[in-house]
Amino acid sequence: QNDAPELDPPGPQSTVRDTSLTFSSGNGNGISVFDVDSDPDDLEIVLAVDEGILTLSTTSGLNFTSGSNGSSSMTFRGDQDAINAAFDGMVYTPAGGFFGSDSLSIDVDDLGNNGAGPNGTDDAEVPITVQNFVRSELSGTAYVDADYDRNIDSEELRLAGVTVTLSGTSSTS
Repeated sequence: QNDAPELDPPGPQSTVRDTSLTFSSGNGNGISVFDVDSDPDDLEIVLAVDEGILTLSTTSGLNFTSGSNGSSSMTFRGDQDAINAAFDGMVYTPAGGFFGSDSLSIDVDDLGNNGAGPNGTDDAEVPITVQNFVRSELSGTAYVDADYDRNIDSEELRLAGVTVTLSGTSSTS
């Protein structure tokens, strides 16, 4: 009997517009595949996103049959160790200026290796929210309130050339 491969994807992910998202075990959002009866044979992986590109951390031991690394969709084959190495550190980069919902689609096929019966498959969808980023800048004159009275007194020090920049995320809904 051919045992099917199993994907272990993370839950929903989020990033900020124009900011990449790295999938890795170190970030707690790693992706992995396991097939008890595939080694040493290859598995086939299909990856796709609609609103960005995917860049595998390595392509060592992988053979691409469609698409390419650094594109929105790709199909490749490799053993599970090579595939898991490629997944650990894979980067999703949203399309420039895009914000909204995307999804990482992952399909795995064991190509029917090692066991009687049909090909074993598994698939997963990882929702990705790309939040809008709103830059804000506050400018004006800065003073040192030496006597802590919240008033600008003539003897207090004026700081010239100071700009305060606020940064963060804002979800537009």
